Amino acid sequence: MALRALKSTTVSFGMVVMPVKVYPSTGSTDKSSFNQIHTACGTRIKMPKSCPKCNKVLEAGEISKGYSLGKGADGQEKFLLLTEADLDSIPLETAQNIAIDAFVPAEALVDPRWLEDVYILAPEPTAIRPYSLFSKAMRESNVFGVAKVCLKEQKEHLAIVRPFDDMLALQMLRWGDELRDYTELKVFANVSDKELDMAKMLIKAMVKPVDLKSYQDEYKVALLKLIQAKLDGKVIEQPVAVKQAEPDMMDALMASLAAVGVKA
Repeated sequence: MALRALKSTTVSFGMVVMPVKVYPSTGSTDKSSFNQIHTACGTRIKMPKSCPKCNKVLEAGEISKGYSLGKGADGQEKFLLLTEADLDSIPLETAQNIAIDAFVPAEALVDPRWLEDVYILAPEPTAIRPYSLFSKAMRESNVFGVAKVCLKEQKEHLAIVRPFDDMLALQMLRWGDELRDYTELKVFANVSDKELDMAKMLIKAMVKPVDLKSYQDEYKVALLKLIQAKLDGKVIEQPVAVKQAEPDMMDALMASLAAVGVKA
């Protein structure tokens, strides 16, 4: 299917102005999204939050999450209702832990499409030469261009124009007043030279090539398994949280190095 441009605009460098088209660089494949459902009758609600079947405005306690099962024999859309307890039963390590699988050099993430709200800028026929010139010049100068842009809903964004794969990409940024002051969260602790050396050894041992395409959304997979289990009439058991004692720093470093095959 041919890509459809979201907008025609221009990119300027000093006095150089290049007409470009903006294309989305990603597409969602998520099939685990929810609809808001009237709990009593299983009908999708409309906004404002009301049930068109019961002709009733609903309170928060009358609304459930529903997974669409498609249309039934009667032509009406059917839903599987999921409670908060159902969702809490999903055994997901990332709900409690951010696990670093590997360390990668900072320059490894050169493909901006892995980031959210990134668009590809493609030149109009009259702009191919300046586009090629400045995409190459920016790449070899290792710089980004800062700009403001309005794409959709008449809303202005701060953005950067960055070189990518012999092209230019447009990446959205947040405005300065959207950044919160985090200084009160800063903490400091004294660490020994031995601990620091061992931490660096561990990081070095965990530096490896990473294929980001090999990662998958475990929550989506677990959610679909939960939905199938409920459809099959299986009993959903709540996971039991096990609190582990915090290990000594040196013991933890030694064990971590041993796990990756490094002798401290």
